[in-house]
Amino acid sequence: MCILNELLLGGNFFYLLNLHRGKGRLVAKLPGDANSGFSPDGSTLALDDGSTVRFVSIDSGIVRDVVVKDWPLRKSADWSADGKVLLIASVTPAGAPPVILGIDLDGNAKVLLEGDRSALRRAIAGREARCSGCHDRRK
Repeated sequence: MCILNELLLGGNFFYLLNLHRGKGRLVAKLPGDANSGFSPDGSTLALDDGSTVRFVSIDSGIVRDVVVKDWPLRKSADWSADGKVLLIASVTPAGAPPVILGIDLDGNAKVLLEGDRSALRRAIAGREARCSGCHDRRK
């Protein structure tokens, strides 16, 4: 199962997507843009609108919002391989340097990697939960 994200006039829509049958039921809707990530086990969709991370249960539809304090300008939303941590690029509260945060399901944020002058864009976990920070070297 996959998630299909459509950004339309009425908002940002997230649907189940079966690659053989097409678009399925609506899972979540947000009024604006959001970073999104689908958990490795397919049970949870994480949506980060920059102020709140919304965890949506795919099976039950239950939504849990967590506020991640003191970390502005978040981008990307990728899960660790074990599905326990959401990996999000951000900047420090003062605006620099760039960091990769690990955010648990309760909204607790921990700096996993601090960048230098490059812009950290995202961390993508492998099967063994190893992460690699992808640097954006464009100026």
